Amino acid sequence: FIMPNVSNISVKEVDYANKEKLKEELDIDDKKVVLYIGRLRKRKGVEYLVKAFAKLRKEIGDSVLIIIGRGECREELELLSKNLNIKDSVYFMGYVEDELLPPYYLLCDVCVVPSITYGTADPCPLTVNEAMYFSNPVIATDAVGAAFDMIKDGENGFMVPEKDSEALYNAMKKVISNAELEKRMGRESKRIIEKGFTYGHMVEGFAKAVNYVLKEAVK
Repeated sequence: FIMPNVSNISVKEVDYANKEKLKEELDIDDKKVVLYIGRLRKRKGVEYLVKAFAKLRKEIGDSVLIIIGRGECREELELLSKNLNIKDSVYFMGYVEDELLPPYYLLCDVCVVPSITYGTADPCPLTVNEAMYFSNPVIATDAVGAAFDMIKDGENGFMVPEKDSEALYNAMKKVISNAELEKRMGRESKRIIEKGFTYGHMVEGFAKAVNYVLKEAVK
């Protein structure tokens, strides 16, 4: 019995206004936004994303990378951004409360989950669900367990090999350099979420499991 991992995140009217405020505060109006949300630790593979973005930034000058999260790797990642000469285009936002995340999902053009196998892989980061709920294309590595069920490669995003900055760069470039592709992938992300990854689907899976056990007990 399958009970899909789901998020309780939702969009409110105020989130659209807060999105505009964010764009003004960060001075990123008319910029292409790459978004990462998660812990800043080795297993999350953010260093590969930063390296990939550095190459992307050389070709698409109006792109920015927003990094949300806290962790022991923050200083290392900030130094990496400085050494790659992209410090002014990478925004380290620190920890953001769940209820304040929607504006970030609303303003981004693509969400990236660059996890690697470090001790273990990254089974079910809810960032995948949340980004798709907000109609975002998602790029994830093959170290992200949920990606195998949720990302249809080339349809609502891309799956790339872990620890491969070149593959991340190519995937990001394909999305943010093609407005029609970005919109189409975003719509497909939303469709996939609504078709199989809501609380209704989780409850249904759990109910089927319980009912099966009850019937077997009666026998």
